[in-house]
Amino acid sequence: MLGRRPISRCVAASATALAVLAAGCNRDSATTGPSGLQSKDFAANLRLVSGDQQVGPIASALAQPITVRVVDAGGQPVKGATVTFAVRAGGGSVNPAANVSDNSGLVSATWTMGTTLGAAKVVATLTNVFVLDSAVFTATATAGPVSKFVKISGDSQTTNASRALPAPLVVKVQDAFGNNLSGVKVTWTPSALNGTVSFTVDTTAADGTASATWKLGNGATTQSLTASVTGAAPIGFTAIATPDTGRIFTATASPPATGAVSTLLGTMTVRVTDQYGNVVANAPITWNDSIAGGGSLSVTTGTTSVAGTASTTWTLGRRLGTQLVRARLTGRNEVLTFTAAATVAYGDVVAGNQMACGVASATGAVYCWGAGTDGQLGKGGPSNSTMPSVAVPQSGDTLTGTILQARQLTGGRNGFCALTVARTLYCWGRQLGGAPNQSPSAVTLTGPGGAPVLPNAASMGEDFGCLLTLAGNPYCGGNNLNGQLGDGNAPAGTAIGTWAAVATPAGLPLFSNIVLGRAHGCGVPRFNAAAVPAGASQLVYCWGLNNAGQVGDGTTTNRNAPVAVTVLAGLRFDSAAVAVGANHSCALEATGSTTPGKAWCWGANGVGQVGDGTTNQAVNAVAVAPPAAGAVTYARIYAGEFHTCALTAAGAAYCWGRNDFGQVGTGATSAAEPTPVAVVGGLSFRSLSLGENFTCGVANSTPGAATTGAERVYCWGNNQFGQLGIGTSTATPVLTPTRVLFQP
Repeated sequence: MLGRRPISRCVAASATALAVLAAGCNRDSATTGPSGLQSKDFAANLRLVSGDQQVGPIASALAQPITVRVVDAGGQPVKGATVTFAVRAGGGSVNPAANVSDNSGLVSATWTMGTTLGAAKVVATLTNVFVLDSAVFTATATAGPVSKFVKISGDSQTTNASRALPAPLVVKVQDAFGNNLSGVKVTWTPSALNGTVSFTVDTTAADGTASATWKLGNGATTQSLTASVTGAAPIGFTAIATPDTGRIFTATASPPATGAVSTLLGTMTVRVTDQYGNVVANAPITWNDSIAGGGSLSVTTGTTSVAGTASTTWTLGRRLGTQLVRARLTGRNEVLTFTAAATVAYGDVVAGNQMACGVASATGAVYCWGAGTDGQLGKGGPSNSTMPSVAVPQSGDTLTGTILQARQLTGGRNGFCALTVARTLYCWGRQLGGAPNQSPSAVTLTGPGGAPVLPNAASMGEDFGCLLTLAGNPYCGGNNLNGQLGDGNAPAGTAIGTWAAVATPAGLPLFSNIVLGRAHGCGVPRFNAAAVPAGASQLVYCWGLNNAGQVGDGTTTNRNAPVAVTVLAGLRFDSAAVAVGANHSCALEATGSTTPGKAWCWGANGVGQVGDGTTNQAVNAVAVAPPAAGAVTYARIYAGEFHTCALTAAGAAYCWGRNDFGQVGTGATSAAEPTPVAVVGGLSFRSLSLGENFTCGVANSTPGAATTGAERVYCWGNNQFGQLGIGTSTATPVLTPTRVLFQP
């Protein structure tokens, strides 16, 4: 009890009369006693009825009202007494702040929590004139409902695809007054294909935060994720996924599988991705990590585009066969190898003793194969080769230096000479009676008195050579032991480095063609209708060694100057169709002669190389026998060491002579074929060239068709030194025409 209060008459009554007085004391609040007192005047105490120790959200009304009962000194309810409510802690308000008790002495009010979390207190006070009594209500203010859902950290990170972000995603949940809410469920939801989180549902901690670790999806793109709670708008997170550290290096475009040497082959394109297929931009590429064949690239280093690709173009080098370019992801182990076969188309093929060379139709470059112990392949070393590989250099390295470009190529027994476009003569191997040259060297061409000689055509024998100037003057140089220089001088030893003028017949100073054998030569003067005797300019003139009648003058006496071949009256020969073997010679009748296109031969004939059906030596020209199927007309004729071949105008090839290695082309071997036989295989040739025991030819693309530029070189016969150019060397003969490697 607090303060003072009026003393009721009922209080003064005796105990024995208490029961009787009780009825009189429980008076209506409006009733006054004789003294004029009201019921409220008897209020003595407050009793807490309900609403104490509640828990409720801040700024919200508690679920139960706070209620007190006003009683008098005897504990009986008092009506009409005033009770006030006052907040003493925690803030908030009570409504109403004051009220009077009802008939049951009850006074109630609604307590609304303040905005401060934790303990709160309201004091109910019974007042009259004095404070009579009080009651204390306590409550606990808890956080309010979710009102704020905010992003704390982890947004806009970058990492590799399929990897966890370096920092967690963090959100915070608060009520409207900024109080952290714990225990709130947070749901983490990545978008489709955008990876996973460490857990899909979490609850907030005491500080109101929740976090999750986000492992991105496989796509290298901007990925998204949503965090959500009940009662607030969801929060979005994004992350940039870059390609993963793994790299897949693929070729998306490759150049053609074959191409001509030294030409632009095509474009190579590579693509860089990670292991999930994401393109990798700005990846460094080294294109020429390895390059073989002497080729070049338009771009040697670079980086990939936004599409993950990079390209370069490849120009093939000079080496025939497989060339390669290897591209590398710079600084890594990933490599790609591009390969191509470099080819060459030949316009001509020239055979030596046990080797051959082709002349590229497009460039004049010379590619050789076969025996090379004397440097006759022009590759800078004494080694054989079973296939063409690199072009013969004019100077420098075979892959990077200047290549020799031949306007005309001629082969001797153990070497070759090429007349360049500039009309300089380069020779290699054992030529002109000198020491072997492993690489081409220029031959000094000076005539009598040191006058320069400008050649227009050249031909090589075993150790001597002859050439024609632009004017048609014939010169020869080299060994002259058998008069093979034809200069009219007595046979002598080697005369290296000087060129002697051939002692041409009177009235016939200029020649249109010269061909050489092992130690003799033959030529045809330029056509001169007024020559004396008539027709003399269409006769064949030979000189040099004549031990087998190869000079054709009816004797076996060596000749140190040209003499006319003995022929039947009226015969005339085609200056472009004269051939010389080791010790025999042949020519075709010219238009206007008795039988144009008929072949005549003379000289050694031990294996039927003269072709007259016998093996008898011929010191005069004898007619070549017709093939078994009947007479044919020839357009070109060619001689090897011991066999001879001729072509018809349609390109059909017929051969005769030595055939122990199948060089005659019958598809079988034999000691000799003294009569022309057709070369098997059905090819149509535009030209032939014969070695000692093998044959090569340039075949038309279509039998009987005109030259198209798509010709191919075929060889057959002995291949002991790889002279057929087919990639092998074997003592077993190749009996049918077989294509030389690395042609288109």
